Amino acid sequence: MSTVENIVLLGKGLLGSNVLPALVDAGFKVTILGRSENSKHGLPAGVKFGIVDYNSIDSLEAALRGQDAIVSTVGMEAIPGQKLIIDAAIKAGIKRFIPSDFGALTTDPNASHFPHHLGMIDIQKYLHAKADAGLIEYTILSIGAFTEFLGSDLLIDWQHKRAEIWGGGRALVSTTSLAATGKAVASALRNLKATKNRNIFVHEYAVSQEQYLDMARRHVKPETKWSVVKIEDVETELERRAGVLREQGDMVSIFSLIKGTLLSGRYNSHYKHTDNSLVGLRELSEAEFEAKGGGNLGPAILHALLHHSYFNTTVLSREGSSSTFPLGVKVLRANYNSIDSLKTALRGQDVVVSLVAGSALGDQKTLIDAAIAAGVKRFLPSEFGSNTTDARTRAIVPMYESKVETVNYLKSKESEISWTSIVTGPFFDWGLKVGFLGFDAANKVATLYENGTAKFSSTNLQTIGLAVVKALESAEATENQYVFVSGFQTSQKQILEVAEKVTGSKWTVRNASVDDAIKKGNEKILRGDFSGIEDLILGAKFGPKQLGDLSLVGLWNEELNLVETDIETSVTAAFAGRLVYEVTISD
Repeated sequence: MSTVENIVLLGKGLLGSNVLPALVDAGFKVTILGRSENSKHGLPAGVKFGIVDYNSIDSLEAALRGQDAIVSTVGMEAIPGQKLIIDAAIKAGIKRFIPSDFGALTTDPNASHFPHHLGMIDIQKYLHAKADAGLIEYTILSIGAFTEFLGSDLLIDWQHKRAEIWGGGRALVSTTSLAATGKAVASALRNLKATKNRNIFVHEYAVSQEQYLDMARRHVKPETKWSVVKIEDVETELERRAGVLREQGDMVSIFSLIKGTLLSGRYNSHYKHTDNSLVGLRELSEAEFEAKGGGNLGPAILHALLHHSYFNTTVLSREGSSSTFPLGVKVLRANYNSIDSLKTALRGQDVVVSLVAGSALGDQKTLIDAAIAAGVKRFLPSEFGSNTTDARTRAIVPMYESKVETVNYLKSKESEISWTSIVTGPFFDWGLKVGFLGFDAANKVATLYENGTAKFSSTNLQTIGLAVVKALESAEATENQYVFVSGFQTSQKQILEVAEKVTGSKWTVRNASVDDAIKKGNEKILRGDFSGIEDLILGAKFGPKQLGDLSLVGLWNEELNLVETDIETSVTAAFAGRLVYEVTISD
């Protein structure tokens, strides 16, 4: 068989939810099987669904007819039941089966005796026998530890600032994110010949406990104290944990032994030779592994919540998203189109800070409804920009209507949830860094609108993050309020003076008209080029009506005790390609 197109995915849990979008993105026709209609909710467009009786080979065979391959991501309790699925797959003519394995050590012969591996090893042997008989093909993927779990008391316990260091903590552990695992699965099915009847070893990075703890310490306040326990007699501790598992057999003892086998350095936890090239998976550098993800505003706000507050912060990300986040931060995945999925993820949270962008701005009602259903107390909508309360601004940038509609919806729900909408003006350091504010640092060219004299408010991303923290700390004062903050009350002309000072050069000045910018923006949008929105924003910001000056509506800076970095430092950082809070981190 040279290609497969029709894929059955079994299991829609944490791993399955990351494999599914990868299969869809790779162009496969995907069918999800479930025991009831409840498993059907939240599926992407084009994904089929079928009900099946997992205890009936006839029901399974009927559901699998016409399919080419099966990807199983079922949970541990359902692993033994894969034998019946394999038998049904053979009867239905399925050619490739990827079992629910995805372990770090399940194919290491030296670790085969551990109780938590026995079920998966049994399935491996069953597949080997069927493949040897020419009845079906298989691919087993070993991916190391899931990156998302490393800080959840695996390498360290981020929440409680504890670390259980095994044998000095220098043993390397291969690790792969859930999203990358999904992509590896999809790529394996696109490379059938090379992955036929093989155990594929992949990882994005290999990290030790010692290294991971050092990284974690860089992402908390310097005075944070960690409780470190050292396990020197590794063999004795492994034997003890294996005995506990045999006696108790619960998930706590299973996880305890998994942790020990991974970190002991006695087994093949580190894949020295990988098959990444077979599935197109790139290894990460240390900086990439430690890096933040999720846009420009999100990391800045997250950094402020982690380093300048005592809030317990959780990141909510879309199912299948490949975004990465700071080490140790708890990340929950949810289907943003499903209230039930969002409600489950938000349960137990007090505040939601929404940072959705673009077309998703109008979809915040679902998020708000889920927050209300989950008992969330405060919702901060995705505002953080121009003064959308001014109808004149919305007349120039009609896309801002969705932001106003979101706040109006929140106002209608004030008996069930409170809100705070933070308005900041354009992001100052980011805007200079990418050239959004009219300054091309590489070529030392400034584009000034209407001679650059219009006063406008602008705020560094670091200060926006601090504004979120301060607004939450002043929850009573900011309840059901628009909160206007500004890092700088400035003009393009003033920024040019600073730019020439910090660069020591005379800049070329090009004059531009806001009317032309607005006309150009509208023409772009009519052609389907939505970069025209940026032209509209500039047209509103730099015009003679001073629509960008937030001081005219009253600033909260003093009440929130916000102090901005001086403008020369901010400009210098931006022209060096850095954000102010990134300079703070490195220094």
